[in-house]
Amino acid sequence: MNLLRQEFRSPSLYSSLLSAIASGATRIKEMQDKTGFDSAKIVQALDELLKIRILYKDIPLLNEKNKRLQQYRLKNGMFRFYFGYVVKGINAIERGYGKEYFEAMVKPHLHEFMGEVFEEMAQDYLWKEETLEKYGFPLLQVGKWRENDPIKKILIDIDAVGISSPEKKEALIGECKFKNKPIGKEEVETLLDRARLVDPYQVKGYFLFSLSGFTDWVKEKAEKEPSIHLVSMEELYK
Repeated sequence: MNLLRQEFRSPSLYSSLLSAIASGATRIKEMQDKTGFDSAKIVQALDELLKIRILYKDIPLLNEKNKRLQQYRLKNGMFRFYFGYVVKGINAIERGYGKEYFEAMVKPHLHEFMGEVFEEMAQDYLWKEETLEKYGFPLLQVGKWRENDPIKKILIDIDAVGISSPEKKEALIGECKFKNKPIGKEEVETLLDRARLVDPYQVKGYFLFSLSGFTDWVKEKAEKEPSIHLVSMEELYK
C-alpha cells in the first residue's frame, strides 16, 4: 500500500482494482462488477498500472487482434500475493491470527498461486539453446495460446507455445502441472489433441512440465515417441 501511495494520490481505486484482478477478474466488465467503479475510471487506472508495470496485458499468441481474449494480470509477484491473499485476511492477521489464516486460507492454494509462475518458467525453457538445436528452427515468439475450441465449444489455454516464422509455420507446445500428483495419460492425450488448435502451424514437439513427475504410462509413451518431452523441476533449474 505504501508503494501505491507513492504512485497515486488516491490509492483506493487502484487497491480495489488490484484485489479484483488478483481474485480472477481479468476483463473490464468483471472488474466493474467486483469494484463498483465505472468503466472510464477503470480503463484510466489500468493504463496507469500498466505504465508502472504492476500489471501486464496477457495477449494470446496467434490471436493478438482478438481483444476479447486479452486479459489483465498482475505482473509483480509481491502484489499478486498481497492482493490475492493478504488483503482478504488483513483483520485476522492484525489480530495475531496470521498463522491460522495462512494454514486455512493460503497454504491450500499455494500450488494454484505458483501455477502462473510455473507457466512462465516453461515458456522460458522453450527458448533454451538445446531445444532450438534439437528442432533446427529458431523460435520467433513464445507465449500462451488462448481461443475457443471449435469442436468442444469451450475456451482453451495452451500454457506454453513457441512458433517459428510465418513462412515455416512450425511450433512447439507445452502443458504445465504444478500439482502434488504426476502427469498421467489424460494430460498427454489432451496436449496431443490440442495440436490441431494452432493450425496452420505444424507442431514438432510436445513438452510436459511437472512438479511431481510422470506416471509409468507417460514415461513409456515418451520413450516410444521422441517428439514428447518430459520436463521435471530438476530439468527446469539446470
